[in-house]
Amino acid sequence: MNRQHSDFVKAKVNATVYREQDEDYGLDPVPISAGTTLHVAVEDEVQKLEGKRVRAAFFTIGTASGWYWMPRHEFDRVTEKFDVREQTGIPFER
Repeated sequence: MNRQHSDFVKAKVNATVYREQDEDYGLDPVPISAGTTLHVAVEDEVQKLEGKRVRAAFFTIGTASGWYWMPRHEFDRVTEKFDVREQTGIPFER
């Protein structure tokens, strides 16, 4: 899928995100740490989580390949807007 990026956000707490997979492969949970920088897609999409369709925020993580997602309500709870120009560490440091 051809997605466009929007804002950068930073994880406020440790969380679990999901690597985008073909539907046949199920969920691929990936832990992220507080402080991880995420580059968010412009539009939300629908994903299946535990048999239910949920609104999901999609994003990339640093230089890791592929897209990741988490339910939008969870994403809003664990992230905050972040200006990468004010970052003091190495860009996309994990």
